[in-house]
Amino acid sequence: MAGACMVRALAIRGQQAKAQGRSTQTPAPQIVAFEAADQPATGASGNPVGIVHPFVSKDWNLASQFMQQGVQTTLRWVQELGGEHHSPDPWAGLIGVLQLAEDQSEAQAWQDLPARLSDSQSLSFHTAALAWLTPAQIQERLGLPDAPIGGLWSEQGGWIKPAELIRACLNEAKSLLGDHLTVHFNHPIQPEDLPQLQKDFDAVVICTAHDALLPWAGLRINKIAGQVSWIQHPLLEELPWPKAVVCRSGYLSPVIDGQVLVGATFDRDPSNTDPSSLKPTTQAHAENLQRVAEISPKLAQTLEPLWRAPESSATQQPSPATPAGLCGRVAIRHASHDRMPLIGQVISQQALTTGLPRSASQLHHLPREDKLYVMGGLGSRGLSIAPLAAERLAAQIISAPSRDALAQPLLDAVDPARFVLRAHRRAG
Repeated sequence: MAGACMVRALAIRGQQAKAQGRSTQTPAPQIVAFEAADQPATGASGNPVGIVHPFVSKDWNLASQFMQQGVQTTLRWVQELGGEHHSPDPWAGLIGVLQLAEDQSEAQAWQDLPARLSDSQSLSFHTAALAWLTPAQIQERLGLPDAPIGGLWSEQGGWIKPAELIRACLNEAKSLLGDHLTVHFNHPIQPEDLPQLQKDFDAVVICTAHDALLPWAGLRINKIAGQVSWIQHPLLEELPWPKAVVCRSGYLSPVIDGQVLVGATFDRDPSNTDPSSLKPTTQAHAENLQRVAEISPKLAQTLEPLWRAPESSATQQPSPATPAGLCGRVAIRHASHDRMPLIGQVISQQALTTGLPRSASQLHHLPREDKLYVMGGLGSRGLSIAPLAAERLAAQIISAPSRDALAQPLLDAVDPARFVLRAHRRAG
């Protein structure tokens, strides 16, 4: 997800710079992408469906503000790439998302949130996109019969097939750049390769989810295993299924291509992180059914007889010829310690070795690694983060104003050197 979005953003930024006439001799950018797997979207981006929606906090903190701009960017990308109108099958449905409150305290805070946001002059937010819905309004508008508590409805959200978005990004970049874009599959990069890449290219962006290529950079990334479950059954078309994405402790999709998806489990620091050996479990399927129950007890009760995993659970989406049934998929997600992404230029390895100046108290005081950037730690929010992150880095690499400029507090919140600075401050 990160790599494909980065390729598209750089391709577009390069074409824009050339079209703006900065130099009549400016060639199209030469982009080379290295992918360790043999095809796109083999990690968490290989799930059949992903959800994009705002991150709603009680106080609309920096994470909420960053995610909101990320969601808006993602939805724009979907429109630019024609995801909702793709023939023969759309790969996105921007139909809105309902976030059910966890308790009455959260419900009260969320009811007041649209008014508080509209009163704030410091926040850039389209408040008309948010509305509080009571359980009765939820049933009337979305067809969910027994939501246990009200929720915050967002027009800015929906579902996306991640693998199709990735292919669309790569295809558009190829159409823009032609032979100036090269993608190497089955080509893992090692840490010892980075110095040579920095010599050969104007910029190197590490888009892997983990920090194995930058173990010295203090990125502080956690590994989290997550299983999604999905079921295909004719009965789904007859149920009072919600007409949009619904979230609470997890998320529940509408009926898409005759199936629904539920997710995801959350296993921090799992013992097994080998993608080739990760298998769905009956226990995780049961946990996902419980997520349905927290959204709608009636739907969960109806689904329970169908929620029977086959003896050998499939890890891929069934083909149309496959009998209906329950399937699952497990993937490793990587998130930073503060759950915010890592976007920007990496701190200087040499400076870390020799020691940072004692006077360094702000992020802009820290020396950075020449021509080396990172976009990682997206966690389970890759769909909501990657396009905005890619545009931000592309604007930094190919100097130009960013289309969706980020305020400095948001840039600081995602700076990949922030954990190093915090440790330096604590050390005095």
